[in-house]
Amino acid sequence: MFKYVFYKLFRFKMIFGESIFESAFVAVLWVAMFAAMNIFSVFLFFDKHYNLRNIINNMFKESDLIIPGIYMIILMTIFYFILFHKKKYLKIINEIENKTKEENRKGNISAILYQVFSFIFFIIALIYNFN
Repeated sequence: MFKYVFYKLFRFKMIFGESIFESAFVAVLWVAMFAAMNIFSVFLFFDKHYNLRNIINNMFKESDLIIPGIYMIILMTIFYFILFHKKKYLKIINEIENKTKEENRKGNISAILYQVFSFIFFIIALIYNFN
């Protein structure tokens, strides 16, 4: 499913006339952002009951940016190797463009649903945690 999310975001960036490399790189960043948002939403649900923020603050008292920074570096590294390393993005683009319309329609629907539900899940987690 991440391939289709990547492809949809890649095609969206290509509308603005950017190069394939730039569009692919930005699409990888967006895919990592969606994954980070989902993991952060789960964290917010658990934080409400287990007070995870205090545990993390006690572990890293010097800076509030250490944990999110490490978290984003790890996610970007994972998605770099999944989608970008050795120009995998070109293989993914060719693979999706060579599929039938029916297969692409199912993949596009799943990519759109993933993005929509990611935002909804994040908003619900914020409301739930800060009420």
